Amino acid sequence: MYDDTAANLGALWITASILICFPSYFISLIFLRGATRSITRITWFVCLNAVPLLGAVALAPFFLTEIKPWSEQSWLFIAYFLCVNVAVGYGLAVFAHARSVNARENGRLAWMAMIPPLNLILFFHPPREGHPLTPVGRLIKLLWFLFGIFLWMCMRALLDLYALN
Repeated sequence: MYDDTAANLGALWITASILICFPSYFISLIFLRGATRSITRITWFVCLNAVPLLGAVALAPFFLTEIKPWSEQSWLFIAYFLCVNVAVGYGLAVFAHARSVNARENGRLAWMAMIPPLNLILFFHPPREGHPLTPVGRLIKLLWFLFGIFLWMCMRALLDLYALN
């Protein structure tokens, strides 16, 4: 008989990560209200995939080794887990706010980045200042896009590995 306790525990950690990232994301947006930094759509796409991947890589040593919940180091794991997920939420908030500033001159659309169907609005909203692209600029944007897809695939593979472990 198959014991899926490890799979359930992996799914529980991923759910806990999401539940920790959401409040830290929205609390960070409150403090970022007056920021004026802006980034382009393609840079935001890469950052949207790079920040969770960095968080998942930072947690890899704990997920790929066996830590007993009753061990003396479990508090260290929980504290580290909380810090990494708060940092991921903050990083996503910074980049989403910067993208919102690029699109609308203010950060009022930044909250949309954490809700999957609505983040497409933020992704496809044109920048407020359009610059003509050269062929080299289009090639660079295409390479950034492919790099973002690669980061997304790496993140999905790592999260699937965590769910199985």
